[in-house]
Amino acid sequence: MIEIKIPPAVEEILNVFYEHGEEAYIVGGCVRDSIMGKKPKDWDITTSATPLQIKAFFPKTVDTGIKHGTVTVLHKKEAIEVTTFRVDGQYEDHRRPKTVNFTKSLKEDVARRDFTVNAMAYAPQTGLIDYFQGQADLKKKCIRCVGRAEERFEEDALRMMRAIRFAAALDFQIEADTARAIRTKKRLIQAVSQERIRIEFVKTLYSEHPEYLGYFEKYGLMPFFLPEISLPTESESFFYQVLRRIPAEGLARLSAFFGCLGNGKETAAQVKKILKRMTFDNHSLSVVTSVVKQGGLVWQKDDYFFRKCLSQFGAEVTEILLEIGAAKGQFSMSEMAEYLERAKTAPLNITDLAINGRDLIALGMDEGKAIGHSLKLLLEVVLQEPEKNTKDQLIAVLSEINSRSVE
Repeated sequence: MIEIKIPPAVEEILNVFYEHGEEAYIVGGCVRDSIMGKKPKDWDITTSATPLQIKAFFPKTVDTGIKHGTVTVLHKKEAIEVTTFRVDGQYEDHRRPKTVNFTKSLKEDVARRDFTVNAMAYAPQTGLIDYFQGQADLKKKCIRCVGRAEERFEEDALRMMRAIRFAAALDFQIEADTARAIRTKKRLIQAVSQERIRIEFVKTLYSEHPEYLGYFEKYGLMPFFLPEISLPTESESFFYQVLRRIPAEGLARLSAFFGCLGNGKETAAQVKKILKRMTFDNHSLSVVTSVVKQGGLVWQKDDYFFRKCLSQFGAEVTEILLEIGAAKGQFSMSEMAEYLERAKTAPLNITDLAINGRDLIALGMDEGKAIGHSLKLLLEVVLQEPEKNTKDQLIAVLSEINSRSVE
Protein backbone atom coordinates (compact mmCIF):
# COMPACT_ATOMS: atom_id res chain seq x y z
CA MET A 1 0.00 0.00 0.00
CA ILE A 2 1.31 3.42 -0.98
CA GLU A 3 1.69 5.91 1.83
CA ILE A 4 2.25 9.57 0.98
CA LYS A 5 3.77 11.94 3.51
CA ILE A 6 1.55 15.02 3.50
CA PRO A 7 2.81 18.36 4.87
CA PRO A 8 1.28 19.22 8.28
CA ALA A 9 -0.58 22.30 6.99
CA VAL A 10 -2.19 20.28 4.17
CA GLU A 11 -3.11 17.45 6.53
CA GLU A 12 -4.72 19.90 8.92
CA ILE A 13 -6.85 21.30 6.09
CA LEU A 14 -7.94 17.76 5.15
CA ASN A 15 -8.86 17.08 8.77
CA VAL A 16 -11.14 20.13 8.86
CA PHE A 17 -13.18 18.64 6.01
CA TYR A 18 -13.33 15.25 7.74
CA GLU A 19 -14.56 16.92 10.94
CA HIS A 20 -17.43 18.43 8.94
CA GLY A 21 -18.32 15.08 7.37
CA GLU A 22 -16.95 15.92 3.90
CA GLU A 23 -14.64 13.95 1.65
CA ALA A 24 -11.27 15.50 0.80
CA TYR A 25 -8.20 14.23 -1.04
CA ILE A 26 -4.92 15.50 -2.34
CA VAL A 27 -5.07 15.16 -6.09
CA GLY A 28 -3.18 15.54 -9.36
CA GLY A 29 0.49 16.42 -9.67
CA CYS A 30 1.29 16.19 -5.97
CA VAL A 31 0.09 12.56 -5.90
CA ARG A 32 1.97 11.73 -9.10
CA ASP A 33 5.22 13.31 -7.89
CA SER A 34 4.98 11.71 -4.45
CA ILE A 35 4.59 8.23 -5.97
CA MET A 36 7.63 8.93 -8.17
CA GLY A 37 9.68 9.97 -5.13
CA LYS A 38 9.80 13.62 -6.15
CA LYS A 39 9.02 16.59 -3.95
CA PRO A 40 5.75 18.18 -5.10
CA LYS A 41 5.87 21.87 -5.98
CA ASP A 42 2.21 22.37 -5.08
CA TRP A 43 -0.39 20.53 -3.05
CA ASP A 44 -3.94 20.59 -4.40
CA ILE A 45 -7.05 19.33 -2.64
CA THR A 46 -10.36 18.19 -4.09
CA THR A 47 -13.43 17.91 -1.86
CA SER A 48 -17.14 17.15 -1.76
CA ALA A 49 -17.69 20.46 0.06
CA THR A 50 -19.10 23.35 -1.97
CA PRO A 51 -17.14 26.60 -2.39
CA LEU A 52 -19.38 28.37 0.13
CA GLN A 53 -18.80 25.56 2.64
CA ILE A 54 -15.04 25.77 2.08
CA LYS A 55 -15.16 29.50 2.83
CA ALA A 56 -17.23 28.83 5.95
CA PHE A 57 -14.84 26.15 7.23
CA PHE A 58 -11.72 28.35 7.11
CA PRO A 59 -11.15 31.89 8.42
CA LYS A 60 -8.83 32.98 5.60
CA THR A 61 -9.64 32.19 1.99
CA VAL A 62 -9.24 33.75 -1.46
CA ASP A 63 -11.78 33.30 -4.25
CA THR A 64 -9.26 32.06 -6.80
CA GLY A 65 -11.81 30.69 -9.25
CA ILE A 66 -14.97 30.31 -7.25
CA LYS A 67 -17.24 30.01 -10.31
CA HIS A 68 -15.31 26.87 -11.22
CA GLY A 69 -15.25 25.66 -7.62
CA THR A 70 -11.73 26.73 -6.62
CA VAL A 71 -10.97 28.50 -3.35
CA THR A 72 -7.46 29.09 -1.99
CA VAL A 73 -7.20 28.32 1.72
CA LEU A 74 -4.58 30.30 3.64
CA HIS A 75 -3.31 28.27 6.56
CA LYS A 76 -0.03 28.48 8.48
CA LYS A 77 1.69 30.57 5.82
CA GLU A 78 0.62 28.07 3.13
CA ALA A 79 -1.74 28.78 0.24
CA ILE A 80 -3.52 25.59 -0.80
CA GLU A 81 -5.96 25.44 -3.72
CA VAL A 82 -9.13 23.53 -2.83
CA THR A 83 -11.62 22.62 -5.57
CA THR A 84 -15.09 21.14 -5.23
CA PHE A 85 -15.75 17.83 -7.02
CA ARG A 86 -17.10 18.92 -10.38
CA VAL A 87 -18.29 17.78 -13.77
CA ASP A 88 -17.55 20.02 -16.74
CA GLY A 89 -20.41 20.99 -19.01
CA GLN A 90 -20.24 21.19 -22.78
CA TYR A 91 -17.10 22.62 -24.34
CA GLU A 92 -17.85 25.03 -27.19
CA ASP A 93 -14.49 26.59 -28.02
CA HIS A 94 -11.93 23.82 -27.36
CA ARG A 95 -10.69 25.85 -24.40
CA ARG A 96 -13.10 25.86 -21.48
CA PRO A 97 -16.46 24.37 -20.45
CA LYS A 98 -19.57 26.52 -20.87
CA THR A 99 -20.77 25.42 -17.44
CA VAL A 100 -19.42 23.64 -14.39
CA ASN A 101 -21.65 21.42 -12.23
CA PHE A 102 -20.65 20.34 -8.75
CA THR A 103 -20.94 16.68 -7.84
CA LYS A 104 -20.50 14.44 -4.81
CA SER A 105 -18.54 11.85 -6.79
CA LEU A 106 -14.75 11.78 -6.73
CA LYS A 107 -14.75 9.44 -9.73
CA GLU A 108 -16.76 11.91 -11.82
CA ASP A 109 -14.35 14.66 -10.79
CA VAL A 110 -11.14 12.87 -11.75
CA ALA A 111 -12.73 11.54 -14.95
CA ARG A 112 -12.65 15.07 -16.40
CA ARG A 113 -8.87 15.36 -15.89
CA ASP A 114 -6.37 15.25 -18.73
CA PHE A 115 -4.00 12.30 -18.20
CA THR A 116 -4.15 9.19 -16.07
CA VAL A 117 -0.97 10.07 -14.17
CA ASN A 118 -2.68 13.32 -13.09
CA ALA A 119 -6.00 11.69 -12.19
CA MET A 120 -5.02 9.93 -8.95
CA ALA A 121 -6.25 11.00 -5.51
CA TYR A 122 -5.04 10.16 -2.03
CA ALA A 123 -6.29 10.48 1.53
CA PRO A 124 -4.72 9.05 4.68
CA GLN A 125 -7.86 6.99 5.48
CA THR A 126 -8.39 5.54 2.02
CA GLY A 127 -4.90 5.45 0.59
CA LEU A 128 -4.44 5.82 -3.17
CA ILE A 129 -7.55 6.03 -5.34
CA ASP A 130 -6.72 5.29 -8.97
CA TYR A 131 -9.76 4.78 -11.18
CA PHE A 132 -7.90 5.05 -14.50
CA GLN A 133 -4.68 3.05 -13.95
CA GLY A 134 -2.45 6.07 -13.48
CA GLN A 135 -0.07 4.13 -11.28
CA ALA A 136 0.33 1.48 -13.98
CA ASP A 137 1.06 4.21 -16.54
CA LEU A 138 3.69 5.65 -14.21
CA LYS A 139 5.38 2.26 -14.15
CA LYS A 140 5.14 2.02 -17.95
CA LYS A 141 6.40 5.60 -18.22
CA CYS A 142 3.66 6.69 -20.56
CA ILE A 143 1.33 9.67 -20.93
CA ARG A 144 -2.21 8.49 -21.67
CA CYS A 145 -5.43 10.46 -21.73
CA VAL A 146 -8.23 9.70 -19.31
CA GLY A 147 -10.95 8.11 -21.42
CA ARG A 148 -11.02 8.81 -25.18
CA ALA A 149 -8.10 11.04 -26.19
CA GLU A 150 -10.07 12.68 -29.01
CA GLU A 151 -12.72 13.83 -26.54
CA ARG A 152 -10.13 15.21 -24.13
CA PHE A 153 -8.51 17.24 -26.93
CA GLU A 154 -11.89 18.39 -28.26
CA GLU A 155 -12.62 19.73 -24.78
CA ASP A 156 -9.32 21.57 -24.36
CA ALA A 157 -6.96 21.60 -27.32
CA LEU A 158 -4.06 22.77 -25.14
CA ARG A 159 -3.96 19.26 -23.69
CA MET A 160 -2.14 18.19 -26.86
CA MET A 161 0.76 20.45 -25.92
CA ARG A 162 0.48 19.48 -22.26
CA ALA A 163 0.90 15.81 -23.22
CA ILE A 164 4.24 16.67 -24.80
CA ARG A 165 5.22 18.93 -21.92
CA PHE A 166 4.53 16.21 -19.33
CA ALA A 167 6.41 13.68 -21.44
CA ALA A 168 9.39 16.05 -21.45
CA ALA A 169 9.17 16.76 -17.72
CA LEU A 170 8.93 13.09 -16.78
CA ASP A 171 10.92 11.59 -19.68
CA PHE A 172 7.90 9.45 -20.61
CA GLN A 173 6.58 8.29 -23.96
CA ILE A 174 3.18 9.30 -25.28
CA GLU A 175 0.80 6.33 -25.51
CA ALA A 176 -0.11 5.31 -29.08
CA ASP A 177 -3.83 6.23 -29.04
CA THR A 178 -3.03 9.58 -27.41
CA ALA A 179 -0.36 10.27 -30.05
CA ARG A 180 -2.76 9.37 -32.88
CA ALA A 181 -5.38 11.68 -31.41
CA ILE A 182 -2.90 14.58 -31.37
CA ARG A 183 -2.20 14.05 -35.05
CA THR A 184 -5.91 13.85 -35.79
CA LYS A 185 -6.94 16.90 -33.74
CA LYS A 186 -3.84 19.05 -34.31
CA ARG A 187 -5.76 21.87 -36.04
CA LEU A 188 -7.73 22.53 -32.87
CA ILE A 189 -4.63 24.18 -31.37
CA GLN A 190 -5.58 27.24 -33.40
CA ALA A 191 -8.41 27.87 -30.92
CA VAL A 192 -5.93 28.24 -28.03
CA SER A 193 -4.55 31.64 -27.02
CA GLN A 194 -0.93 32.45 -27.76
CA GLU A 195 -0.30 33.02 -24.04
CA ARG A 196 -1.39 29.50 -23.07
CA ILE A 197 0.62 28.03 -25.96
CA ARG A 198 3.69 30.00 -24.90
CA ILE A 199 3.52 28.66 -21.35
CA GLU A 200 3.48 25.00 -22.46
CA PHE A 201 6.12 25.60 -25.13
CA VAL A 202 8.48 27.27 -22.64
CA LYS A 203 7.97 24.56 -20.01
CA THR A 204 8.91 21.94 -22.61
CA LEU A 205 11.94 23.94 -23.75
CA TYR A 206 13.16 24.38 -20.17
CA SER A 207 12.61 20.77 -19.12
CA GLU A 208 15.48 18.35 -18.62
CA HIS A 209 14.57 16.88 -22.00
CA PRO A 210 14.16 19.74 -24.53
CA GLU A 211 14.47 17.15 -27.32
CA TYR A 212 10.74 16.49 -26.73
CA LEU A 213 10.18 19.73 -28.64
CA GLY A 214 10.56 17.46 -31.66
CA TYR A 215 7.14 15.98 -30.85
CA PHE A 216 5.54 19.33 -31.73
CA GLU A 217 6.98 18.79 -35.20
CA LYS A 218 6.38 15.03 -35.31
CA TYR A 219 2.69 15.36 -34.46
CA GLY A 220 2.10 18.32 -36.77
CA LEU A 221 1.48 21.06 -34.18
CA MET A 222 4.38 23.36 -35.12
CA PRO A 223 2.81 24.85 -38.29
CA PHE A 224 -0.12 26.09 -36.21
CA PHE A 225 1.83 28.08 -33.61
CA LEU A 226 5.41 28.42 -34.92
CA PRO A 227 5.22 28.07 -38.72
CA GLU A 228 8.54 29.89 -39.14
CA ILE A 229 10.49 27.01 -37.59
CA SER A 230 10.91 23.37 -38.61
CA LEU A 231 12.37 21.29 -35.79
CA PRO A 232 14.43 18.11 -36.04
CA THR A 233 12.60 15.04 -34.78
CA GLU A 234 15.76 13.07 -33.92
CA SER A 235 16.35 13.38 -30.18
CA GLU A 236 20.15 13.28 -30.57
CA SER A 237 20.40 15.98 -33.24
CA PHE A 238 23.07 18.63 -32.62
CA PHE A 239 20.33 21.23 -32.02
CA TYR A 240 19.00 19.35 -28.97
CA GLN A 241 22.50 18.52 -27.75
CA VAL A 242 23.18 22.26 -27.62
CA LEU A 243 19.91 22.99 -25.80
CA ARG A 244 20.61 20.30 -23.18
CA ARG A 245 24.04 21.78 -22.46
CA ILE A 246 22.54 25.19 -21.66
CA PRO A 247 21.30 25.66 -18.05
CA ALA A 248 17.53 25.65 -17.65
CA GLU A 249 17.36 29.12 -16.17
CA GLY A 250 17.66 32.59 -17.60
CA LEU A 251 17.12 33.33 -21.28
CA ALA A 252 20.05 31.45 -22.82
CA ARG A 253 18.07 28.37 -23.84
CA LEU A 254 15.26 30.47 -25.32
CA SER A 255 17.83 32.53 -27.23
CA ALA A 256 19.55 29.39 -28.53
CA PHE A 257 16.20 28.00 -29.67
CA PHE A 258 15.38 31.05 -31.78
CA GLY A 259 18.97 31.14 -32.96
CA CYS A 260 18.03 28.17 -35.14
CA LEU A 261 16.56 30.76 -37.54
CA GLY A 262 20.02 32.26 -38.04
CA ASN A 263 21.55 35.50 -36.84
CA GLY A 264 21.90 39.12 -37.86
CA LYS A 265 19.66 42.17 -37.98
CA GLU A 266 16.99 40.76 -40.32
CA THR A 267 16.65 37.50 -38.38
CA ALA A 268 16.44 39.45 -35.11
CA ALA A 269 13.54 41.47 -36.57
CA GLN A 270 11.75 38.24 -37.50
CA VAL A 271 12.32 36.79 -34.02
CA LYS A 272 10.98 39.98 -32.47
CA LYS A 273 7.70 39.56 -34.36
CA ILE A 274 7.42 35.94 -33.24
CA LEU A 275 8.08 36.79 -29.59
CA LYS A 276 5.49 39.57 -29.67
CA ARG A 277 2.93 37.23 -31.22
CA MET A 278 3.63 34.65 -28.51
CA THR A 279 3.19 37.33 -25.80
CA PHE A 280 6.69 37.18 -24.35
CA ASP A 281 7.51 40.01 -21.94
CA ASN A 282 9.52 43.02 -23.08
CA HIS A 283 12.70 41.98 -21.26
CA SER A 284 12.75 38.55 -22.91
CA LEU A 285 12.02 40.16 -26.25
CA SER A 286 14.89 42.63 -25.89
CA VAL A 287 17.47 40.09 -24.70
CA VAL A 288 16.62 37.29 -27.15
CA THR A 289 16.56 39.58 -30.19
CA SER A 290 19.90 41.09 -29.13
CA VAL A 291 21.45 37.63 -28.82
CA VAL A 292 20.09 36.57 -32.22
CA LYS A 293 21.35 39.80 -33.79
CA GLN A 294 24.88 39.18 -32.47
CA GLY A 295 24.77 35.39 -32.92
CA GLY A 296 27.51 35.38 -35.55
CA LEU A 297 30.03 36.98 -33.21
CA VAL A 298 33.54 35.52 -33.47
CA TRP A 299 35.04 35.47 -29.99
CA GLN A 300 38.55 36.75 -29.33
CA LYS A 301 40.65 36.09 -26.25
CA ASP A 302 41.35 39.75 -25.77
CA ASP A 303 40.54 42.07 -22.84
CA TYR A 304 39.49 44.98 -25.06
CA PHE A 305 37.18 42.70 -27.06
CA PHE A 306 35.39 41.59 -23.88
CA ARG A 307 35.13 45.15 -22.57
CA LYS A 308 33.66 46.21 -25.90
CA CYS A 309 31.08 43.40 -25.79
CA LEU A 310 29.99 44.24 -22.27
CA SER A 311 29.76 47.92 -23.16
CA GLN A 312 27.73 47.38 -26.33
CA PHE A 313 25.54 44.39 -25.41
CA GLY A 314 25.41 44.45 -21.61
CA ALA A 315 26.37 41.67 -19.20
CA GLU A 316 23.28 39.48 -19.67
CA VAL A 317 23.48 39.33 -23.47
CA THR A 318 27.26 38.86 -23.44
CA GLU A 319 27.03 35.98 -20.97
CA ILE A 320 24.25 34.31 -22.96
CA LEU A 321 26.30 34.57 -26.15
CA LEU A 322 29.17 32.91 -24.28
CA GLU A 323 26.91 30.14 -22.91
CA ILE A 324 25.62 29.36 -26.39
CA GLY A 325 29.12 29.39 -27.88
CA ALA A 326 30.33 27.01 -25.17
CA ALA A 327 27.30 24.73 -25.68
CA LYS A 328 28.14 24.55 -29.40
CA GLY A 329 31.67 23.47 -28.54
CA GLN A 330 33.36 26.61 -29.85
CA PHE A 331 35.25 26.98 -26.56
CA SER A 332 34.86 26.16 -22.87
CA MET A 333 33.43 28.71 -20.45
CA SER A 334 36.49 28.27 -18.26
CA GLU A 335 38.62 29.55 -21.15
CA MET A 336 36.65 32.79 -21.24
CA ALA A 337 35.82 33.29 -17.55
CA GLU A 338 39.03 35.16 -16.76
CA TYR A 339 38.50 37.64 -19.60
CA LEU A 340 34.85 38.15 -18.69
CA GLU A 341 35.43 38.75 -14.98
CA ARG A 342 38.34 41.10 -15.63
CA ALA A 343 36.28 43.06 -18.16
CA LYS A 344 33.42 43.48 -15.66
CA THR A 345 35.69 45.47 -13.35
CA ALA A 346 36.58 48.03 -16.03
CA PRO A 347 34.72 51.27 -16.92
CA LEU A 348 32.17 50.17 -19.52
CA ASN A 349 29.68 52.99 -19.90
CA ILE A 350 29.68 56.75 -20.28
CA THR A 351 28.42 57.01 -16.69
CA ASP A 352 31.61 55.22 -15.57
CA LEU A 353 33.87 57.94 -17.00
CA ALA A 354 35.81 60.17 -14.64
CA ILE A 355 34.46 63.14 -16.56
CA ASN A 356 30.89 64.13 -17.45
CA GLY A 357 28.92 66.60 -19.52
CA ARG A 358 29.03 69.31 -16.86
CA ASP A 359 32.81 69.06 -16.80
CA LEU A 360 32.95 69.51 -20.57
CA ILE A 361 30.68 72.57 -20.42
CA ALA A 362 32.91 74.02 -17.69
CA LEU A 363 35.84 73.54 -20.07
CA GLY A 364 34.07 75.75 -22.59
CA MET A 365 32.32 73.19 -24.78
CA ASP A 366 28.92 74.21 -26.13
CA GLU A 367 25.91 72.25 -24.94
CA GLY A 368 24.35 69.90 -27.50
CA LYS A 369 25.33 66.92 -29.61
CA ALA A 370 29.03 67.72 -29.30
CA ILE A 371 28.93 66.77 -25.61
CA GLY A 372 27.54 63.31 -26.31
CA HIS A 373 29.92 62.78 -29.23
CA SER A 374 32.93 63.71 -27.10
CA LEU A 375 31.90 61.40 -24.27
CA LYS A 376 31.53 58.51 -26.73
CA LEU A 377 35.03 59.17 -28.03
CA LEU A 378 36.40 59.23 -24.49
CA LEU A 379 34.59 55.98 -23.64
CA GLU A 380 36.23 54.28 -26.62
CA VAL A 381 39.62 55.44 -25.38
CA VAL A 382 38.89 54.09 -21.90
CA LEU A 383 37.63 50.77 -23.25
CA GLN A 384 40.99 50.36 -24.97
CA GLU A 385 43.05 51.70 -22.05
CA PRO A 386 41.07 51.66 -18.76
CA GLU A 387 43.99 53.22 -16.88
CA LYS A 388 43.31 56.50 -18.69
CA ASN A 389 40.02 56.93 -16.84
CA THR A 390 41.12 59.92 -14.75
CA LYS A 391 39.82 63.44 -15.16
CA ASP A 392 43.21 64.93 -16.03
CA GLN A 393 44.05 62.24 -18.59
CA LEU A 394 40.64 62.46 -20.26
CA ILE A 395 40.92 66.25 -20.53
CA ALA A 396 44.32 65.74 -22.14
CA VAL A 397 42.89 63.16 -24.55
CA LEU A 398 40.06 65.52 -25.46
CA SER A 399 42.50 68.36 -26.03
CA GLU A 400 44.55 66.15 -28.32
CA ILE A 401 41.45 65.10 -30.28
CA ASN A 402 40.39 68.73 -30.71
CA SER A 403 43.82 69.82 -31.85
CA ARG A 404 43.82 67.08 -34.51
CA SER A 405 40.44 68.19 -35.77
CA VAL A 406 41.69 71.78 -36.10
CA GLU A 407 44.67 70.61 -38.16
